[in-house]
Amino acid sequence: MARLVCPETGEEASSDTLEFQTSTGGLYDVLHSFPTGLTRELFDNRVAAPRAPGTSGVWRFKELVDPDLPSAAVVSLCEGNTPLYTSPQLSDYSCIERLWLKHEGANPTGSFKDRGMTVAVSRAVAAGAEVLACASTGNTAASLAAYSARAGVRAVILVPESSTATGKLSQAVAYGARTLRVRGGFDVAMNLVRVISLFYVGIYFSMKTFDIMHHDVWQAVFIILSIFAWALWAVWAVRKTVVRQHARA
Repeated sequence: MARLVCPETGEEASSDTLEFQTSTGGLYDVLHSFPTGLTRELFDNRVAAPRAPGTSGVWRFKELVDPDLPSAAVVSLCEGNTPLYTSPQLSDYSCIERLWLKHEGANPTGSFKDRGMTVAVSRAVAAGAEVLACASTGNTAASLAAYSARAGVRAVILVPESSTATGKLSQAVAYGARTLRVRGGFDVAMNLVRVISLFYVGIYFSMKTFDIMHHDVWQAVFIILSIFAWALWAVWAVRKTVVRQHARA
């Protein structure tokens, strides 16, 4: 069972709540009690599956991502299956002999945000959300619009009148999101969405699940490990990377 725990106070919220902000205004830590008996074969055998979780590079590792969410509740666009390739030029420049690049631009909306958005939207819709809203300058807007359309729920996106990527805004509109330009910067748009979600029943502020999105973006390491056949050297390299990123956070 997933637990949402405030890192400052130890406060714990229900795992199926739509409110993911702590009483101190921060984000909950997402703590999973993972099922026992998981094997590499379980994840590897899903590669040839005709539907999710096997077709998704995220939900293929569902037991490590969100073990409590029913498979039928997964909202997926086959995200996460991005290529991993070498770059001789960068290897020479950086003096790193074995340098690999994971091309997250190959995700459905062209951004790594799809990795987290599939989890956030799946969770929100499973909890009863009918409208999803966010403030964004580009990537989040496109991703939320795409996954909302996939789930069959409405999306409302507020974008700052300046510093908004035209291509990403076009994606949001193409997916049918109600997109509104806001006078001011990103913080103004963010505050407006927060207020709207507080006072209008049924509108769900998608950034409330940013803790879940952030938590589940790191699952990209699992698919990297599987590509290298779960080799010990790869496990060790990924372990060092995750520990280093956790320390910075």
